[in-house]
Amino acid sequence: MSSKKTIMNLALIVFINSLAGVSTLVAQDQWHWPEKSKNLKVLPKNTSADQLQDVMHGFTRGLGVRCSYCHKGDPEQPFTKWDFASDEIPKKDAARVMMRMVGDIHKDLEKLDHDDDHDHAHDHDRDHGDMNEKNESGVTCYTCHHGRPHPRTLEAELAIKYERGGVDQALTTYQSLKKAYYGRGVFDFGEESLNNFGYKILQAGKTDDAIKILQANADLFPESGNVWDSLAEAYMKSGDKKSARQYYEKSLALDPRNQHAQEMLKQLD
Repeated sequence: MSSKKTIMNLALIVFINSLAGVSTLVAQDQWHWPEKSKNLKVLPKNTSADQLQDVMHGFTRGLGVRCSYCHKGDPEQPFTKWDFASDEIPKKDAARVMMRMVGDIHKDLEKLDHDDDHDHAHDHDRDHGDMNEKNESGVTCYTCHHGRPHPRTLEAELAIKYERGGVDQALTTYQSLKKAYYGRGVFDFGEESLNNFGYKILQAGKTDDAIKILQANADLFPESGNVWDSLAEAYMKSGDKKSARQYYEKSLALDPRNQHAQEMLKQLD
């Protein structure tokens, strides 16, 4: 046998062996949903692999998170190397609290009258702790979270950003959230959200910031008499009666039944 052919044969053997090694590695790293889960404290002990998969996928969809949000493991490593039974991450216990809360809500809902179509549709889901997308007549993770880890209102999100970065940061956050979530039912982008947020800032005595927020809302909803009324009130509290009059008149022109604007204009006469 020529040396060239010998080298080729050796190379082929090495290649085949390497494939065998890869196959062994894949087999070792292959992960399956467990038929017998460890450390279940809310879900029934007999929860099947399919049921567990359904619940966990519901969490990821409802909160918009990945497995590492609650479970101990490196996202860069295969699931075979994760410790799913560990309670090291506090969010796992928080999830259990939420599961119990939803379970209690379901029990209360069962005491109410329902349409016949929904009376028995989801007993199976409740029996197995599935509090995700299948319970049409009750609540699910998505009911409050809408695909976000923290089920906050738009006003609450803006308040957090305001405390951390001021009014400009809050308004920038409003625009970015609107771009990302408008039309998805996550936040209320109607006129009331910014209006209520502006009032909270106004009540805190930060008049200039409130004016900036309420002006932004008026720019977004220029046909609403209410937003101009709110902006006028902010200017009134700032001592700028000229601007207050201007915006009360604008509000009244859009909504002639606005008694508050009528009364304020009388005071300004």
